[in-house]
Amino acid sequence: MSDLPSGPYNLGNLYAALGRTADAERQYRRAAAIDDQLFMAKANLALLLAAGGRVPEAETLLREAHALQPGQAGISFDLALLLAEEGKRDEAERMLRAALAADPRMAAAAFNLAVLVGERRPSEAVALARKAAALRPDEPRYAWTLAFFQSRSGDLRGAAQTLEALLRKHPEHDDAVHLLAEVYARQGRSAEAQALLRGRATSPPR
Repeated sequence: MSDLPSGPYNLGNLYAALGRTADAERQYRRAAAIDDQLFMAKANLALLLAAGGRVPEAETLLREAHALQPGQAGISFDLALLLAEEGKRDEAERMLRAALAADPRMAAAAFNLAVLVGERRPSEAVALARKAAALRPDEPRYAWTLAFFQSRSGDLRGAAQTLEALLRKHPEHDDAVHLLAEVYARQGRSAEAQALLRGRATSPPR
């Protein structure tokens, strides 16, 4: 099957899984050379190159893959993360919105978009983080981020409720404890904040 793109593409995936990055790169390039429209070969090669620090090459490949499949949520998302890493925040935001439009249930896109816009638009960040947390209730980082933006936007009651629910599920979450203590203090509940922190300080190590 060496004349078909699926052969080297699948071999590239296998080599990547085995950590044989040079072999994986060679096979992905073979697949793309056979079929320039095989967007997943370019996308997977881009991720491989980005992991190896070859970011400009990775960006070029992801842009090519996105041009071939602009409605593919995963590619929009991967390109957005790469752009954000390079400091291209406006374009990263557009790509994250494109990913969410293509797949409204992509919790990671909602979460990363919340983080990206949070400083400028905290109320939108709350809505996005709430969406991410609802889609992935098993991911404590999403609930913590929701509480963080609730607190920042002045919804202390909502932040406290989110953090209390988070700590019922994940009592070991130190960041949630400290943020909840801060929220309690801002609510004038200093005794509860101090008790919370004392309890954490005297908890046996896990």
